Amino acid sequence: MAIRYPLASVLRVRIVREEHEERLLQEILQESARAHSLLHSLDAERLRVAELRVDGVMLTVGRNLHLSVRDLDDLQRWKCEMEEQVRRLDQLKEQQVAYYQSARRDREVLSELLSRQRLRYMVEAVRREHSSIDDYFVARQRRS
Repeated sequence: MAIRYPLASVLRVRIVREEHEERLLQEILQESARAHSLLHSLDAERLRVAELRVDGVMLTVGRNLHLSVRDLDDLQRWKCEMEEQVRRLDQLKEQQVAYYQSARRDREVLSELLSRQRLRYMVEAVRREHSSIDDYFVARQRRS
């Protein structure tokens, strides 16, 4: 008797879903790491420009000072944008972690159900085999 495991195909779908959610999570984590790194670089650049401005007060003319102030303002705006992007990516990461965990739980539940189904089938097959052997034994006893 051929065995059919209808849960096996559903399990394959759940595994694919889990892998997909995990890939999305990895992409979000990489993007978040890049944004955090850029944010750190922006802070370092802002400090450098601020130091140049302080040094420039003594060494440069008003035009250069004006440019450094403008650069500082641009960097501050860029930093605000990056902070917003980091917040958005962090929220997206949390959401994706939840999706991934859900996909993983679904797959684990289905794996457990499939294992139980296979075990029940094997137990039933052993019972049928023993019953068949018992019937054969009884039939031989009657013939003798």
